[in-house]
Amino acid sequence: MSTTPAMPQGTLPVLEVDGKSLSQSLAIARYLAGQFGLMGADSWEAAQIDCILDTLVDIGNSMHSFVTEEKKILLTRHTEEVVPQALGYMETTLANNGAGKGFLVGSELTLADLALYAALIYPTEVFGVKLDKYPNVTAHRAMVEGLPRVVDYVNNRPAYDELSDHMIKPLVKSFS
Repeated sequence: MSTTPAMPQGTLPVLEVDGKSLSQSLAIARYLAGQFGLMGADSWEAAQIDCILDTLVDIGNSMHSFVTEEKKILLTRHTEEVVPQALGYMETTLANNGAGKGFLVGSELTLADLALYAALIYPTEVFGVKLDKYPNVTAHRAMVEGLPRVVDYVNNRPAYDELSDHMIKPLVKSFS
């Protein structure tokens, strides 16, 4: 892997702003969220958003780990431990944000809301994780899914990517 000023880590994604390059998807997401007013109203809300994002990264890390390890054990741990623990945290976070109008942090849409929506695509649509025990998360998902830009994205997004079609779906099917 070679690096260049345009690709500082030698990999994608890379965001270029004013001739400078920024890599790493969460760094890019946090930067853009700050630019578009999606990082909360103050540093405390930004820290809460970071906490939520890191929790969602845990879900992703757990999901990706079973591609190469003891698959059935890790898939079970992922769907029965990691995801429910994270969803419990999200449920409580939503319940505790009483003035939030259904948002995770503050009273307006933030990166945390979009990240939770995105993080639940694989668990719910590929692994069949049910949200029945999480009414606040279910309501949050419906609220975010109803936002015009999200509706447009969902209606126009490509089919599951190569990872899902060639690795995750067959893996899930093998345990069914």
